[in-house]
Amino acid sequence: MSSKNKNLIKSEARPRNRVGFFYIIKIMEELVRTLGTVKVSDFEKDFDKVYDEYNAKAKEMGYNGNLKFEKKGGKVTIFVTINTPL
Repeated sequence: MSSKNKNLIKSEARPRNRVGFFYIIKIMEELVRTLGTVKVSDFEKDFDKVYDEYNAKAKEMGYNGNLKFEKKGGKVTIFVTINTPL
């Protein structure tokens, strides 16, 4: 795996639960919610801008978890982890 893509999550078949427009899915035993997708070229060119934009979007929606990224084809899907009480 190249160093550019080491933080991206590998795509794999997984069940999806649709909640409104967004998906809540499990990735690597973490519950996450889809925030949106961007082109890989835009993601690599302006990572800080994309990260700040989607981090603010997650905070507006009431999620304080970490952002996760999944590269699939020419798009990067951005997720936020859902922190569940233990």
